[in-house]
Amino acid sequence: LFENNSIKYISSTSRQRSMHSRYIWKLLKFALKTLRKRTGYSYVNCRKALLEFGANRLEDAEKWLHNLAVKEGWMKATKLSDRKAINGLISIAIEDNKAVLVEVNCETDFVARSEIFKSLESFVLPERLLPIKIELDKLYSENKKMTINDLLANTVGKIGENIVLKKVYGIVADPDIMLSGYTHPKEGTKEVNMGRFASIVGLRRFAPGDFPLKTIGEQICQHIVGMKYVYLFSLHFFRREKQEASQASHLEEIDTTTQLDEKETSLLRQSFMLCPSQSVYEYVNSHGAKIIDFVRAELGEE
Repeated sequence: LFENNSIKYISSTSRQRSMHSRYIWKLLKFALKTLRKRTGYSYVNCRKALLEFGANRLEDAEKWLHNLAVKEGWMKATKLSDRKAINGLISIAIEDNKAVLVEVNCETDFVARSEIFKSLESFVLPERLLPIKIELDKLYSENKKMTINDLLANTVGKIGENIVLKKVYGIVADPDIMLSGYTHPKEGTKEVNMGRFASIVGLRRFAPGDFPLKTIGEQICQHIVGMKYVYLFSLHFFRREKQEASQASHLEEIDTTTQLDEKETSLLRQSFMLCPSQSVYEYVNSHGAKIIDFVRAELGEE
């Protein structure tokens, strides 16, 4: 009986150990999958992090992975810095009277279309759209976990291409100015508009209108992206024999111009793309609005 009981006891212990091992393995497997999903890092590095901290300390493991990725990313970024980055995306974000336009370049169009790169674009947008003098080693990404420079290096480590933050353009408008934006083609996410072309325009109402100012702004942005321009208006067009002539009288002169040259580079004098019989000025003015300023960006443009 003793031997039988001993055998049974040993057998029971073996089963318990086996069940415990399976439980631990399932826990590690779940933790590995969770860590991989959270961070996007390789299974090898995620496994190293779990071996270092265990399955119950995922936050510590994630922080360790971020630090490792930044370190490896900086090493790779240094090696790849001489390679040309001519592809990428331009992203815009608008909130109330603030707007930010960001261009991030990479080497290939394939990477530019990837979710990792688009996620980078989203995180690069400065915190709460602060259009101030930007120091990339101090400015933190939207997720607050690392600086923009570290985030760029981290992504270089993930995708293996040179990445360059080429342009950050910030706008602060007066409270009575409506900001609108547009990107083309539509390459962004649900949260952020991205494309190879982008525009932002500021409009102000001077008279009541039935047409929403936001819609007018979006239409003008679409026109700005589709048409080449040099400036908002032509200075020589406003020259009068008498220098004391008011700006209002100058704008009235614009209103009389409807037959426009297709090569016209003054935005207000261009034939409006969605209503060719009117100039941009005439169209906006007919809705009781005025274009205050605008910006247009094209991928790779200086």
